Amino acid sequence: MAEGREVFRSVGTLLLGAVVTFLVWLLFSLAVIGEGFGVSGILVMANIFAFFVWVELKVVFWRNVSLEDGEVVLRGYWTKTRIGAGRIDRAWVGGGALLIELKNGDILDVSAFRGSIISSIFGSPSASRAAGRIEEVCRSDAVKSDGDRSTSLHLNILYVPVIWIASFVYYWFLSGFVVHW
Repeated sequence: MAEGREVFRSVGTLLLGAVVTFLVWLLFSLAVIGEGFGVSGILVMANIFAFFVWVELKVVFWRNVSLEDGEVVLRGYWTKTRIGAGRIDRAWVGGGALLIELKNGDILDVSAFRGSIISSIFGSPSASRAAGRIEEVCRSDAVKSDGDRSTSLHLNILYVPVIWIASFVYYWFLSGFVVHW
């Protein structure tokens, strides 16, 4: 982690994502081993799996809340929002979801910590920890930014070729490095 950066993610979502990714990986691996695909089949499998892994990482890992240099950064599915900690009135958990109220009255529902039945049953520990830490930072006398809310794209596109190459090499290896189409 970078100096001065604290990241919060939903632990339940991370665990669920790891299990689902493993099961899909196992299914695709068994299909490649059992069917003896040629290079064209491997290309199709690598494309599908790489897209799945990118979406899965987008949902379970790259969506988060972080505290960075006096700002609260909310990373959603497609956007990243930066809010100066001085502009935040309070943060709390309601219905299992992390909610942040700004001093101008706006309320932000953080996509990384949207409530679910299971998280509500367990008291939303990840969202509660994030809300508590955000509150602590906003109430402290430490230097905090009063910068306006800014939103930018958050696509993580640079990881796609890396994921695709790793998927292709792995499935090509499983197929015995076949070269027929």
